[in-house]
Amino acid sequence: QDSPLSKGSLQFDLWNFKVSNDRYDWDALRRRIIRRGVANAQLILLTDTSSLSRLTPFTEGFEPLASTVLVKGTASSSYVSLNARLVQDLQNLGLWNEDIRKELLETCGSVQSISQVPENLKDIFKTVWEVDEDAILRHAVMRAPFICQSQSITLYRENPSRAWLSDNIFAAWKDGLKTGLYRLRGRHSRASESSPDEDVTMT
Repeated sequence: QDSPLSKGSLQFDLWNFKVSNDRYDWDALRRRIIRRGVANAQLILLTDTSSLSRLTPFTEGFEPLASTVLVKGTASSSYVSLNARLVQDLQNLGLWNEDIRKELLETCGSVQSISQVPENLKDIFKTVWEVDEDAILRHAVMRAPFICQSQSITLYRENPSRAWLSDNIFAAWKDGLKTGLYRLRGRHSRASESSPDEDVTMT
């Protein structure tokens, strides 16, 4: 009672996000909520699924891929997985060969230093370590009006500093995100000098 939702204000209304009634009649939904109430105050949460991502070609949440070469598996077994889309794209261009496979393993899945890989594929297959954290936060802000609970935001940074961490948390707060940071994954060396499973996780 007396909550924004009880007065017909949906999550995107709180963000002053204008939605069209062309597909869904949001005004009718607002009137129905005011008249009848709702069974659940919160419905949508975007969280990570780390256990599932170990067995599938997907990330833990909604961040970019950590690498095009991943060590996946469970406590009893593990295996090395190459990004199938990257392999397919290189095969279509006639570029996939044993040399590139070895280079991917040597660079821990980064294609940025592999000269045979075209620039457009380098842009597409950037790892999360090569994507600016501002882009990750911008995407989170764009999703936020449609998430009534919160979202698990994970940032990745080589040699993260307290100043960098503070800047990003405050940036998320200023943009209205309910969770500024769920997890920070850091590592102390470049991708070419460490293996994919040597990342340092700080929560």
